[in-house]
Amino acid sequence: MVLSVVSHKVTAEMNISLLAPFSDDEIKIALFQMHLTNAPGPDGMTLEFYQKHWPIVGHDICEGVRSLLSSRNMMRKINFTHVTLIPKKSDPTSMTQLRPISLCNVIYKICSKVLTNMLKMFLPNIISPSQSVLISGRLISDNCLVASEIAHAMKKKNSGWNGVMALKLDINRAYDRLSALLDVWEAKERIQGIKICNGAPSTYHLLFADDSFIFARSFLQECCELNELLKCYERASGQAGNLGKSSVAFSANVHEFDAQLLDDCLGMKQVEYHDRYPGLPVLTSKSKKATFTYIKDRLWKKLNGWRGSLLSSARKEILIKAVA
Repeated sequence: MVLSVVSHKVTAEMNISLLAPFSDDEIKIALFQMHLTNAPGPDGMTLEFYQKHWPIVGHDICEGVRSLLSSRNMMRKINFTHVTLIPKKSDPTSMTQLRPISLCNVIYKICSKVLTNMLKMFLPNIISPSQSVLISGRLISDNCLVASEIAHAMKKKNSGWNGVMALKLDINRAYDRLSALLDVWEAKERIQGIKICNGAPSTYHLLFADDSFIFARSFLQECCELNELLKCYERASGQAGNLGKSSVAFSANVHEFDAQLLDDCLGMKQVEYHDRYPGLPVLTSKSKKATFTYIKDRLWKKLNGWRGSLLSSARKEILIKAVA
């Protein structure tokens, strides 16, 4: 079912380019695009060494990378990686609250970067337009603005029988795999999106990495359709929705009893409105200072740490820009 609705997007011309041999220039460009300050891998070699001594080691590096990418055989020493767990919050109690950081060898990083540079030329034609992150030419803020406009429309929709709901889903390890099914469900009118005004296009989903917004009418039938869609996706991919991080919000004209009935059908927590997406306020109050004060608090927390107190003024400026 899922595979049948995924359209072919890689053309013959794209495939020829993807299968072309890797050149020395592609490998050199990939190396010099990486930052010198990246942490070294298990072999202790840094990017700075390879960049500064490229005239000496360049030929061997190109031959090694080309051999690795074409033969698909990799020495275990090259693939050896240190994995460090960074806590997302203080006093983590589960693995989901830890972020794994992989410290790879430089040769492995070069191979990955070469493949990334090759693929990113074609990603805008392959990845759904609803996905606004990690694609060149697309702004992360686009989906934030659309989500904010829809949230304001839902808040002001306090009359009429046709209510709407917004589901904020967290799908484990999903990036752009939910959109094909959504397109089919919408084309068959099994779910319908939201229009913020007459003449505006219908929006039925927004994607940001693994955070997804789905918009539908607040009918029991559409809740059942959404449940079927998510179960179909889970059976096909093995990727389950994280209900603990998922939530649903209803427009102001949806009665409290109806909202509770629909919420029970969906099996996720109900919220008055979604506060942030992704990391930015969806709704802003009259006091902009109160809405965005968390940004100042996070900056202040970073600067007042033991790291910030040891930095010079110039380095503090760089830290502020990086955090902001």
